[in-house]
Amino acid sequence: MLTVQIASAVIYPCKTVLSALCHALRDALKELSLNDDSLISSWSLSVAPPCLVPVARPLALSKGCSHDHPRPQRLPDASPPPRRAARILPPPWRLGAGCQAVPAHSVQHQGRHHFDSVHVAGCAAGWNYFGSTGSNIAFSAKERLGVEYARATLPLPPLAIEHRARGEKGADAELTEAGTRQLGLLAEVEARLGSELGTQAAHKRALAARSTLQAASQAAGADPGKLAAAHKEHTAALVALVSQAADGSNLTLDPDLDAYYLMDAVTTALPQLMEATGQLRDTAAAVAAGATLTPELVKGLHRSEVIGDLFDERLAAGFPKIFSPHPALQAELKEDTVRKSLHALHDQAELATTGKPVDPEVLEAGKLTLQLHDTLSQQMLAHLDRLLLARVDGLSFQRNLVALVVAVAVALGIGFYLFFCFYLVTHGGLREVQKHLETMTAGDLTTTPRPGAGTKRPT
Repeated sequence: MLTVQIASAVIYPCKTVLSALCHALRDALKELSLNDDSLISSWSLSVAPPCLVPVARPLALSKGCSHDHPRPQRLPDASPPPRRAARILPPPWRLGAGCQAVPAHSVQHQGRHHFDSVHVAGCAAGWNYFGSTGSNIAFSAKERLGVEYARATLPLPPLAIEHRARGEKGADAELTEAGTRQLGLLAEVEARLGSELGTQAAHKRALAARSTLQAASQAAGADPGKLAAAHKEHTAALVALVSQAADGSNLTLDPDLDAYYLMDAVTTALPQLMEATGQLRDTAAAVAAGATLTPELVKGLHRSEVIGDLFDERLAAGFPKIFSPHPALQAELKEDTVRKSLHALHDQAELATTGKPVDPEVLEAGKLTLQLHDTLSQQMLAHLDRLLLARVDGLSFQRNLVALVVAVAVALGIGFYLFFCFYLVTHGGLREVQKHLETMTAGDLTTTPRPGAGTKRPT
């Protein structure tokens, strides 16, 4: 009820004011000798706001305005209406339904609205394209950082496995120097990329495991079980460091099938396969040297063989997806040679579990297998880096090409607009001069050129 009272209090004064305005305008038009009541009524409706048309409609209908209002006929002796009034009053035949006049600028306004909508949509699409392309370039560029980190880390697990194979004899100067040099390279890369890839904690764990291994190796009368556990922890920490670098650099989220399987082989399958192969080689070599075949040794042999077979099958399943788009890579990697060497080592381990004599050269055979795995890992890592570099270059070229095309199109559009404006300005002025000259040629010397009269302004 309160809402109805408020609405009545607002609408009734507006209705009264509008009625008074219509009467005042009608009287003013009568003074200008415009006594056509239908025209006055139509004009009253045309100038009324849409929300107040129902108020002015009864007044217009009382004057004879209808939807199919006929075009008024001017009397022969009637004087023409003033020019200002003729411009203000729209003719009745241009009135729409309900005797409401359609604004003359409505079509231009709608066209400008559609033009602005197209501009907004085009800008949004361009922003989305360049933003997504830039994100893809940054994504692949960060993957290359992971490849760089992996290059500095992957040589360490084979060195650690070789150090474990030497046993109590310890590592020679060459092996120690190679490990120290590689740790220095890793420390340099960690200082540059560790915060971005999130490898600080994994790197600290790897260094702590190495320190524990050195302490266990140098201790007098070291327990073989504790020493083997320290070796295993050290190698696992290095493999975990490689895995963290792959996770932090988006390598594990690579969208391309060939690059993904290359990443999986380099950062996961091959390190785990090398660790399993090293443990299998060490156990088989211990049995060949005369060690007692205890249940723990047999369990370790079976475990290492199963893990090696699992990751070997994982590599075998991924190689066809890698070689399918890159046939020449198969001849370069020579993965068949690596797998044959691994299977030969597994056969020697089977002899150890059955109590049969093991080839004394099993240690060298295992060393050769590990070297082949290390070479394969470095080759696949280099090819992965080339794939990522080609992707970044391709996306950058595509983005720059689109930007160039857009810039040329915008420049041509601006140039066309400026030339069109120049044409409108000069064409309107020349038409006005032509009209004035034709009037003078006809003998009328009373006209004066009006500057800007024939100029059309582009909307």
